[in-house]
Amino acid sequence: MNYRAANNNGVAIARAIVSDPTLIVADEPTGDLGSRIAGQILHLLGRCVMSCKTIILVTHDGHAAAKAKTLCVWKKAFWLKPCYLLTHANSKK
Repeated sequence: MNYRAANNNGVAIARAIVSDPTLIVADEPTGDLGSRIAGQILHLLGRCVMSCKTIILVTHDGHAAAKAKTLCVWKKAFWLKPCYLLTHANSKK
């Protein structure tokens, strides 16, 4: 695991959350992280959503994307499919 990446991501997320924003934009927050730290970051972002925060998360991580309530898929600047609301049943795909 890349400890420097974990520390940098943790500091960036802490800075984003401490000011109590209503919108958080997270670009690859779990990139270069081990599964344990990535899971902790996703859990923290999930708690932010529970606190009425909006999260825009850009990721290549299918596990992170599966936690989203709304999913938009882009490839080379084009929508692959329209944004859709994920339900518990189709979020596991």
